[in-house]
Amino acid sequence: METGFARLGCISVLLTWAILAQCAAPHSAQRPSCLACHPPHYRNLGSCTVCHAGDDRTARKDLAHRKLISGRYAYFNFPDSPSIERGKALLKNFGCRRCHVTGQRGNPLATDLDNLLFTSTPEKVARAIANPVMFMPAFRFSQAQIEDLVNAILAEGRSKAPGRGEQALMVHFEDEGNQQENVFAHHCGDCHKLLSPWRGGLGQGDIGPNLSGLFTIYYPRSVRDPHPWTPTDLSEWLRNPRSLRPLATMQPVLLTGVQIEELCAIIGWPPEKARLDP
Repeated sequence: METGFARLGCISVLLTWAILAQCAAPHSAQRPSCLACHPPHYRNLGSCTVCHAGDDRTARKDLAHRKLISGRYAYFNFPDSPSIERGKALLKNFGCRRCHVTGQRGNPLATDLDNLLFTSTPEKVARAIANPVMFMPAFRFSQAQIEDLVNAILAEGRSKAPGRGEQALMVHFEDEGNQQENVFAHHCGDCHKLLSPWRGGLGQGDIGPNLSGLFTIYYPRSVRDPHPWTPTDLSEWLRNPRSLRPLATMQPVLLTGVQIEELCAIIGWPPEKARLDP
């Protein structure tokens, strides 16, 4: 009888040691639960969670897939990915930095995109691009372009350490009474929109281009390439658009010198002193 109890005691001790050893083993030495359903790839990067997040310690699908990053939005983990390069080209060509900071460069008129890597999900970023908020241009990107943009934005966000959140950003909108006295709203707002650094969102037109960040180095080159817009360019353009672009369809807008100065100040002149390579 005593021998039986002794054997049971030894078995119990062995089982205890086995369980403790398994718990103490590094997680990387265990087989991720993801591989029970998905074939492995890019083994050199480590666990599945490196690129796709989620939780590879559980076999429960709802827990394993929590905050999962799908494959089409996971290319931001590869610095040389063609998707990132295409997305960066879109960020530059469409002037996203005229309103946003990404890769720690840009005009801080709207959300700091570098924070999205730590505060949002790729799917939410994609929806925000596909369904732009007020005063954001409707770029009408294709699904493939949106995926490239998301990967580029998240890749750029890697340059910013987590926890360094942006300051609260408040954008106010002029009421109707003030808009009537505003030179931009009165002369430009029927065709254009503007996110102004001093007066918030102005205008309600979509006929002409969005003029947010017009004087910054991040605005798409549309006059005297490769130089950014200046008050002199704007004054000449308003006086006779076809003097700068022969096929322009915009009609002349005759403003006084004082009105030109007020308009330039509203749009954001002088621009930020920092001259970073876009």
